[in-house]
Amino acid sequence: MLTSMLGPVIPMIGLTAGALYGMMQFNEREVISSIESVGDGTLKITVLKSPLVSYEIRANVKDIKSVCSVGDDDLGADDVDGNIVQVSEYTDA
Repeated sequence: MLTSMLGPVIPMIGLTAGALYGMMQFNEREVISSIESVGDGTLKITVLKSPLVSYEIRANVKDIKSVCSVGDDDLGADDVDGNIVQVSEYTDA
């Protein structure tokens, strides 16, 4: 009904804006996507800032610790684990 009254452009803009707003509200921030050993006791960690943007940091193994272990074992998923990680000192890669 809106399309016949306002034309096809305005409802499409509204739907697109609503979809983008929903994606931004439910995206996860500061999630580690990969950890690679560089050698020399340092790790290269890729951190997802948003679904489309990521950055890399390098940290010594001594400066990284797991704060809390979380997982989906209680929901029936096998071998699905997660950790809340604290990195006290790092450098941008």
